Amino acid sequence: MKSKATMLASPTAYRRRLRSRSEKAPHNLDRTLRRSCISPEQPALAGPDTEPGFTLIELMVVLLIMAILLAIAIPTFLGVRHSAQDRATQSNLRNALNAVKQLYTKSGNASYLGLTSTALASIEPSLNYYVNAAVPATGNKNAVSIQVSPTSGQWVMLAAWSPDNRCWFLEDNEQNSSTTTALIQAAGTWYGVALGVTKPSNCNAATSPLKAIPLGSPLPTGSASSNATAATPAWGNSF
Repeated sequence: MKSKATMLASPTAYRRRLRSRSEKAPHNLDRTLRRSCISPEQPALAGPDTEPGFTLIELMVVLLIMAILLAIAIPTFLGVRHSAQDRATQSNLRNALNAVKQLYTKSGNASYLGLTSTALASIEPSLNYYVNAAVPATGNKNAVSIQVSPTSGQWVMLAAWSPDNRCWFLEDNEQNSSTTTALIQAAGTWYGVALGVTKPSNCNAATSPLKAIPLGSPLPTGSASSNATAATPAWGNSF
């Protein structure tokens, strides 16, 4: 602080000094405000208390990665789903054949002619059987169509529909058959599939689109699913 003696000694110089300080003060204040405040015309600079967002390019990159992952995952999921549906249908046919075999054994290995839906349901109640009858339009995924040889009773054909639009077949011959009603006349168990079957009522053992294989002809080899195409149903020695 200036003493009164100094101020009184040179009042003019003191006033000039005060004026100079008052002129500099607004500039110093303005500089301080510019540092502490943000102009509405300028964006905020990132600091420790700010939360920066994503740019448009970053969001587009994330969406592109998600699209690629979905493109890979969806076909894989559908493939696994269709495979599971086919395995369930094939299991239904095997279980139905086991029930059929038990009734055949109870008949003294005489024939399949005594098969009935009621008798089969008493052995394997989880399936819906249609013996020598068409599967109705409301037939569910557990419906099994069964066609018994109308003459010898020594062969039986089973068919079941899979929700991935496939009709699976299983033919069991207890002995060689010379009748033309048996599609494969050689003794044994044979497997077939037809693609593009859109509903259970179109999957019937009595109207199988599989071709007949008479005695003496080459027998099916490989799996039915690998032999079949969209236009050609196929036999195999396995599903």
